[in-house]
Amino acid sequence: PGLAFSPLVMGDGNAAYVDQGADSAESNIYQGTTFNGTNVLLADGSTGNSASVSQQAGGDNSRSDIFQGGDGNIASTTQNSLNGLSDVRQNGDANQSYVDQQSGSDHKARVEQYADNNLSSVIQNGTNNSATVYQGSDGNYSGINQGGANNVATVTQGN
Repeated sequence: PGLAFSPLVMGDGNAAYVDQGADSAESNIYQGTTFNGTNVLLADGSTGNSASVSQQAGGDNSRSDIFQGGDGNIASTTQNSLNGLSDVRQNGDANQSYVDQQSGSDHKARVEQYADNNLSSVIQNGTNNSATVYQGSDGNYSGINQGGANNVATVTQGN
């Protein structure tokens, strides 16, 4: 089925899980890293992070990227929709990100959390929905639930 998975895990006690049943799906997990917009950089002392990606039937041609630095972060992405794109970037401590592209096609979700104790949930159904979350201060919550077609949601909290 042409599946791709590329993990880079640095630090102690980090875990990466990938389950692919879709055709032409791609998953990239980088833990103990930071990302400056162009390059993946190593981050010192990253521990206790967990990342999981599930790309199942219906999730053909989907891509998931997860970048985590810091400690105790959780990122979970589920893609059961055609041509989905999920990009999660967390650097800080105890952040949680959940992206669920349940059905339909052509969804885009980008979550950036660069502080501590943030929680983001993005659920997408329908066609061509886009969600962007930026949380740059501590203790924020963002919940986005998109159904239908051509919806755009942008959440910015903190610096």
